[in-house]
Amino acid sequence: MTNSQRFLDTFFNAKVMARYLPDILAGMVVTVELAVLVILTGLAAGLALALLRALAIRPLNWAIIFVVDLFRALPPLVIIVLFYFGLPSLGLTPSGFICTWMSLALVLMAFSEEIPPLTNRTIAITKSTALGSVVAVTEILGQASSAVSNSYNPSPLTMAAAAYLAIFLPVVLLGRWVETRFAWKK
Repeated sequence: MTNSQRFLDTFFNAKVMARYLPDILAGMVVTVELAVLVILTGLAAGLALALLRALAIRPLNWAIIFVVDLFRALPPLVIIVLFYFGLPSLGLTPSGFICTWMSLALVLMAFSEEIPPLTNRTIAITKSTALGSVVAVTEILGQASSAVSNSYNPSPLTMAAAAYLAIFLPVVLLGRWVETRFAWKK
């Protein structure tokens, strides 16, 4: 077997890809659902905080600043893990999907409360849906990781990369268009 054949068999194994394509597609659906929920709730919560801050009630502003700084400072993965493993000690047992959604929405809320150029931040947060795989969310990376473990072949990761590109490249291009279309003229 030549090096190029070995490469193709390792990363583009047609049998493995055919077997796990339905799983990757199911993961794409979960990823899109999670991303949409994160965007809608994160931006709405950020707008609500910005409006509350506009009231200029000093103790309320301090509380908002504390919350915003907290969720900006912590890595999203830490927040996801804290919610997933910490909330059950309070008698709450949300799924990994809910914990990932809440965590990423809170991070987006923290950034959207203060900054006008939200396109890049929104894209970055929605790509973080892959972090949900750590708490058993069966999004693209979770499905691909499972498939790699079962097939002993990284071809599902190649499919996952293609799935992420299919979802997020149009979002990046749309974001670039929006930013240039509505940019401040100097």
